[in-house]
Formats: sequence, C-alpha cells, structure tokens
Amino acid sequence: MSATTQATTSAESTTARPKRGRLYFVDNLRVFVILATVIHHAANPYAGDRTWFYKHPADQIERLISPLQLLTPSYSMAILLIFSGYLLAGSFERRSFGQYLWQKFLHLGIPLMIGFFIYIPLLQYWYHYNYRPGGHISFWNYYWHIWHGIGGKPDNWDWPGWPDRHLAHLWYIEHLLVYSILYGLWRYFFHPAPVRIDPTARVPGHRAIVGFAVFIALATWATRVVYPMNHVEALFGFLQVEVARYPIWLPYFFLGLIVYRRQWLTRLPSRIGRPWLAVGVGLAVFEYIYAQSGWWGGWGMFTAEADGGSLAPAALAQSLFKATWESFFCAGMVVGLIVLFREMCNSQGPLAKVLSENAYAVHIFHTGVLVILQELIAPLPWTVMSKFLFVVVAGGILSVLVSHYVIRRIPGATRVF
Repeated sequence: MSATTQATTSAESTTARPKRGRLYFVDNLRVFVILATVIHHAANPYAGDRTWFYKHPADQIERLISPLQLLTPSYSMAILLIFSGYLLAGSFERRSFGQYLWQKFLHLGIPLMIGFFIYIPLLQYWYHYNYRPGGHISFWNYYWHIWHGIGGKPDNWDWPGWPDRHLAHLWYIEHLLVYSILYGLWRYFFHPAPVRIDPTARVPGHRAIVGFAVFIALATWATRVVYPMNHVEALFGFLQVEVARYPIWLPYFFLGLIVYRRQWLTRLPSRIGRPWLAVGVGLAVFEYIYAQSGWWGGWGMFTAEADGGSLAPAALAQSLFKATWESFFCAGMVVGLIVLFREMCNSQGPLAKVLSENAYAVHIFHTGVLVILQELIAPLPWTVMSKFLFVVVAGGILSVLVSHYVIRRIPGATRVF
C-alpha cells in the first residue's frame, strides 16, 4: 500500500503547498502502529488473554502489562482504517475497474486465503492440541472435523463457536477486501467520474473533532449496552465483526475517503494536531494510573465487565465512562500522530525503507513468531515482565527478518506482500 498522492512539505509548520511525491510519514506511521500491534500481541498471554494461541498460567499475570492492552487496538486500527480509506480512493483513480479488482485480490484476497486455509489453522491446532482436554489428535483430523466442522459438532464440545475456524487478527484484511469491492462497485456503477479533489476545503477544527468523538462515544455506548466487548459475530455468515468496537473503527474508514478528497492529511494544521496529541497521551497516562489505583472501579472501569447487557444505572455509567474515554483517546492519537509524523518523520533512510516494505507481511505473520518464542521461554525461571520484554524485542526483530528474508523472497511474493 504505497502512499503516492498529492504531497506537501510544510513551509510554515501549518499548511503546505502541494507537489507530487511520496507521503513517507504515512508509510512510517503504518510501521509504527503495526509494531505497536506486535507489542500488543506479545503482551496478550502475560496480560491474561485466555484466547491467545499460547496460554500463560492464570496465576502469573502481570498487572502492569494489562492496562496497555486497551490502548493499542483503539488508535492503531483507527489509523490503519483511515489510511486504508485514503489509499483506496486513490487506487481506484489510477486503475481500470478490472485492474483495481485484480490488485485487491492479489493484495488482500491471497493473504486472506493463506491465513484462513493454512496459517491460522496451524496456530489454532497448536492451541487445541496443547490447551484443550482431548485435543491430542492429528492435524488433519483437527483440520477437517474441528476447524471446518465436517462431520458435525462433538457431543463434548463446550468452546465458544462452532466450527473452530476464524480469522484471528486477519479480520482487518477481510474487512478491507469487502470494503474495497463495495467501493469499487459503487464507483463503477454510480460514480464513474474521477473524484474531485478540493485542496481548499475547510480543515476540521477543534469543535468538529470534539463533535466527531462525542458521536462515536454515544454510538459505542449504545452498542455496548447490547453487545459486550470480545463478542464476535459472523455478519452475513462470513464477515468477522467484534460488534462492540465497530462504532469506533468503521467511521475512520469513511473518514479516510473524505480525507482523500479534501487532502486533510497534508493540510491539518499543527495548532490542531499538537493539542490533540496531548489529549491522547494524557488520556493514556490517565488510564494507566487509574487502572493501578483503587479509585471508583479501578481497572474494572476499562475491562470487558464495563460493557454489555445490564441496564442498571451504575453499569450504564461505567460503560459510558469507558466509551467516552476510548473515543477521545482514539481521536487524540489519530489526529496527533498524523501531524507528529508529518512534521518529524516525513523521510526514510535504509532501515525505515526496509521496515516499510515489510510492514504488511509482518502484520500477517508476526503471530506465529510470537507464539514460538512464548512457548520456548515458558519453562525459563524469568519474571513475567522479563518474558514480555524479550518477546517484544526478539519477536519484532525476527518478524521483520522472516518477512524480509523468507516471505518476500518467495517468487511473486512482493506483488502480494
């Protein structure tokens, strides 16, 4: 996903004159949020996530790591989705309809098929074999009867969902593929003319950003009254959706389409971005301190127990608190990081170029690297924090090396990854 479009270099730190070029800050910020995702997944078992492919002992959970788990998904997926909407619009403009669909099949469809039919089943089989009672069966037995559900559900099956198949973290790629197809069809049949770029359109100010965050907070709160966190639905039977997070994430994709038309990525003033970065960082610090405290609700104010099902006033207030915090934290980080990276990280050296080229493959395949490392160090008498930090550093480096020297060396792989 390249970032070639109308770019600007800031002459006065607020607005800029357009010129043709590559938006290196978009590539660099994508690398940042994908590496943040690697850290998030490295922390999963040590923060108490019982659905991760490696299961750490429940009595050895590191309380200092747990609050970090809420931070990364909120803003990282929003940034990836706003960039996806932005780049999707430009991709359609540069290709015929057939070329556009073929490019999306290569870039999204092939990784999705590899993940669903090969990669995720291998990881889930590892979990099934090691952590489920009666899980010691052959891979092919698991693959056909448990993963695909051929032959019916076993009488003793008491795990959520049947069959066992899912997309894990690749749900994002599935969503992008569906959004890409729908956008392409809409443009082809209803809006075939080129999109009109308006680089003079009004840039959102503080009031607009606050209104956007309030709207998302209320929509999220209303949704979570019915759907708790971590509740996954198969929309239309195939689209993997965590409903409770959808009101936060989906608007950012549509916002990306608007950002492309109005070129806000390169025009958002520093006087807007810097205060919102302070809001995001401040709310992150607040969440971490609050979670460690014994104040009203403590860490429970930010956990799944704050959402879903109850109409009791205390539960509704707790859910509204969390939805509001998450919405404003997300808005602050999205706006602030875009401006920060545009001002300070809008170029690439050799290392940044390698990381940018490998970011997509790292996003897909880092989970396997992390699980292997987590299993290897499980018997070692290290502290939980030491294991977490080791997996973060070694897992991040090895994921890039596997992508660069293995995955992308496969003939034709660079067209996909």
